[in-house]
Amino acid sequence: DDLDQIEAQIPITLCKLEKVFPPSLFDVMVHLPTHLANEAKLTGPVQYRWMYPIERWLYFLKPLIGNRACPEGSIAEGYLANECMTLCSRYLHRIDTKFSRPERNYDGGLRNSDGGLSLFCKSGKTLGAPKQHDLEADELEQAHIYIQKNCDEVLPFLEEFAQIHVDSTQHLSDTEWNRQFIEWFKDRVAQLYKGDNSQLMEDLLVLSRGPTQYVLHYNGYIVNGYRFHVEDYDKHLRTQNCGVVVVGETGEHSKNIDYYGVLTDVVELQFTGRRVILFQCNWFDMYDKKKGIKTDEYGIVSVNWGRFLKTSEPFNENEVASTVKATAKYAFVAPGAIGKGRGRGLKSICSLGVRGSNKCKEVASLEVGEKLKVTFYNNRTVGKNSNLFSRHLGKIVRDRNICPLGVASWDRIKEEKLNHMWAAVTDKFESDDMDIHRNHILGWMKELWNKRRGQLHANYVKGKPIQEALKNVPKGVDKKQWEWLVKEHFATESFQARSNRNAANRTKLKMLHHIGSKPIREIIYQKGGKDGKPPDLATIFFETRKKNNIL
Repeated sequence: DDLDQIEAQIPITLCKLEKVFPPSLFDVMVHLPTHLANEAKLTGPVQYRWMYPIERWLYFLKPLIGNRACPEGSIAEGYLANECMTLCSRYLHRIDTKFSRPERNYDGGLRNSDGGLSLFCKSGKTLGAPKQHDLEADELEQAHIYIQKNCDEVLPFLEEFAQIHVDSTQHLSDTEWNRQFIEWFKDRVAQLYKGDNSQLMEDLLVLSRGPTQYVLHYNGYIVNGYRFHVEDYDKHLRTQNCGVVVVGETGEHSKNIDYYGVLTDVVELQFTGRRVILFQCNWFDMYDKKKGIKTDEYGIVSVNWGRFLKTSEPFNENEVASTVKATAKYAFVAPGAIGKGRGRGLKSICSLGVRGSNKCKEVASLEVGEKLKVTFYNNRTVGKNSNLFSRHLGKIVRDRNICPLGVASWDRIKEEKLNHMWAAVTDKFESDDMDIHRNHILGWMKELWNKRRGQLHANYVKGKPIQEALKNVPKGVDKKQWEWLVKEHFATESFQARSNRNAANRTKLKMLHHIGSKPIREIIYQKGGKDGKPPDLATIFFETRKKNNIL
């Protein structure tokens, strides 16, 4: 009965569709369902009469026939040859077969640096035949200083050069500063190379000398599993791969801006025996919230393709770790700093996530038993992983399951809670003398704990009635602990008197520091502390309170 009902309904449905869609839609496949119900009634279930597997197998055997006079023998020999090739391909690891063929956007993987600069061993694969034409002198200089400022191994030299100009009263423009650094860096590396001819120093020497005039340009580039095409090449294709995005990160979350642009050129700069790839891009105006960029209620970002950045400094050019250096026309960007955009699809970009509180993803992604190594100086971490370590301590202090807020002072926290905090620290980080610094690390956490309670008071309690403060429980804070903190701590006369006294003392300060979140110990470490020659108090005072190299 069901099959009879289906057989009667199918022609009616097709007739209704013919009233809506054009005749070209209705080929033989569309009319095929009219016969399926009757076929099922006559022959039964399809799995017992399905010819597709047999037809598919015959399709595979047909190309094996090389001699039409002996088709059976040709099929047998061809099948045997195919099986032998399949077996051999599983053991020939260096041969490109259908079992070992890399993915379409494979960039070749990381190259072996052999102890040299990581800059010269980046992964990536160029697309298309190269074209050669020279860059202007200012363009080549801009690309050169960008490479130097984004090379990790050059960072100590940048800091050393900055220290040399600390006491200088002469204010240099960004262009002049860059030019002087290029010359100073060249002389400095040349001196060091006389006593150290290692691979790293040799690469630094090559980098300091600058790129040659042989500049190659490509139509595309594959990096990080993504395929990029320049805009001029992409405009002739249906699929667009010229869109790029750089996620901007500053010290303040509220000022973070994602920069969207179009790839205009893939430039290969040639050094002596080495190569560096840069992206040349046009960046859209992300500062004009009315005409340049709009974000709707669903988080979809719309970019105005008619408005480009007119500023020469979308990022602070004096920052060592700046991500991009742009001019009114273009910018040079390292391919590894680029995120994937989809060409003209940049007009409508959906944000996958919103930057919020500290998630410490690098630490959270560690495998079981995997730990990050840190170095201690003056009982605090410095150098590599120092920032991750401090962020991890902040995560512990803000975790209400580990660190309590509802106590009178840090000294009142129970020993098992302190042991819990220490276990959370050693679970992610390690050092040669980790246990020796236990008390110092807990003291560091004490400072973060007191700072957090002060921020909670300033943001949620100060200047507000007690009842309103009790209702406004901060995110991530236990309600009971918050009530205790407001009633038994923030509302006490002793705390109010201490808070007013400290506020009055802060108003008397005439020269505040300008280092932001960078700890003073990092400045001491970089200015000679790592060599056992820490700077004097006058130097520390100047470094922490200077603004544009002047007090």
